[in-house]
Amino acid sequence: VMKPKEGTILTVAKGMADKAAAVAKKEKDVLKFMQAVVEEGYAVLDKTPDMLPVLKEAGVEEILVMNHQFIKPWDYYSHDSQCMPDPWNGEYEYYVRTLKIYEQAYAKMQKEFPEITYWEVGNEFESNQFLHKAGWKNGSTDFLFTMPELAIISADLSWYANRGLKSVNPASVTVAPGNSSRVIVPTFVETIYSTISESRCVPTGQPFYDPEPDHYFQIMAWHPYAHKDTDAVLKRSDEIYEIMKKYGDGDKKVWFTECGFSNSEHPDDETMLDKYTYYLDEMEKRSYAEKFFLFRITNLWNFQDNELETNYGIMYAQMDPVNRGKPKYQAIAIYKWFYGKDADLTPLYWYYNKVTQGEN
Repeated sequence: VMKPKEGTILTVAKGMADKAAAVAKKEKDVLKFMQAVVEEGYAVLDKTPDMLPVLKEAGVEEILVMNHQFIKPWDYYSHDSQCMPDPWNGEYEYYVRTLKIYEQAYAKMQKEFPEITYWEVGNEFESNQFLHKAGWKNGSTDFLFTMPELAIISADLSWYANRGLKSVNPASVTVAPGNSSRVIVPTFVETIYSTISESRCVPTGQPFYDPEPDHYFQIMAWHPYAHKDTDAVLKRSDEIYEIMKKYGDGDKKVWFTECGFSNSEHPDDETMLDKYTYYLDEMEKRSYAEKFFLFRITNLWNFQDNELETNYGIMYAQMDPVNRGKPKYQAIAIYKWFYGKDADLTPLYWYYNKVTQGEN
């Protein structure tokens, strides 16, 4: 972000922002304005395959992509992108067809984006929000899968995605669907491992079972977000790793594919400097974790999904009329952790200074 490169979500965001500024000068109809901006976003997105080589040339060695939406057969009755057909209640055929579409989709993406070799093939499947039956509504206790069912589905999706990726590029790497930092996650991870190694029921839709975890994912992932009790979250990470060792997967790489703080739980003030430094120090002690990915670059500012989600981000959003992309204390803590307590913070303010000085 200090030196943005073409081919990332930043490219799409910039294209949409530039289009918004241009259209706003002449278009008063809000719906037409939004349509023009969204169409520009898709147009820029279509160009990103040509931009990805620039990242490689700039020294980016690894690009990780994550998806957590499911394309169902055309004749399935629900278009909810995060529901799965229920194979235990009359939808077995639809379920297997969805798995095969998942495989085909990952094969197509690997072919379309050869520069990308790391694929996180799902997101927090232990959560109702990201994996449920057709008909589920937020907050509802209906149309939910049980934990053993979620484990089977997670294993199935991983196996089929992995096979699709490997069919195009045998060197591609499948990253397990990253689970959250909730209390139930160690139990869920153990259920996945026992499903793969002992249940003799996956992959669904095949005339055999496959007990080899490497055929499902080559890197294990989870999201140790620092909620109000950071130590408890880190302890759960250690519990998950012990489960991996129990099933003979102790040598497998571990990536923390999402982690960080939300300012809805931790105010953006000087106390964050010590909190974040402690968090990074403790993360570094987890020698089993090879990489961790901070979530996310900026907060959402005016997108009120919920307070927790909206307030993740180490920088303020560029659209924030007051803070204008200014670094939060989180960013300052991270920068000092890498470059020393007396590091010059000027690079963190490059965008904020640019826009505020331009206004003056």
